[in-house]
Amino acid sequence: LRVARWLEPGGDAWQGLLREGYAVMPEALPPASRLELLELLGGDVSNIADWKLYRVEGGSRQERELRPRTVNMSRFGFGVGSYTYLGDPLPSPLEEIRAAMYASLAPLANLDLERHRRDVMPKPFSVEAYP
Repeated sequence: LRVARWLEPGGDAWQGLLREGYAVMPEALPPASRLELLELLGGDVSNIADWKLYRVEGGSRQERELRPRTVNMSRFGFGVGSYTYLGDPLPSPLEEIRAAMYASLAPLANLDLERHRRDVMPKPFSVEAYP
């Protein structure tokens, strides 16, 4: 997948991740693939979201609602925007994209762990092997 090529060791994205902690990958997915993904989702990420039962703010412990697990990044000081956790398994081609990105990012995560000498277990090299 093209996503994996963007994250090849020594490439621009890899260097950006090491230097800045993030990388911009403007053409990681060709426009046709992005359109296919939008069609797959029907314009609504909740179709593949991981849903959770939340307590209603201001309500009693018994008042709950089911909604997608979405994080507002600015609320926690993580930047601007939001993201939604996705359910498992992901539909194709999202599952293949995730596996390719994970396989590409695991060596970088291990390099970062080594670089910072963190006392943490190394990351496995596939999504299936992740605990």
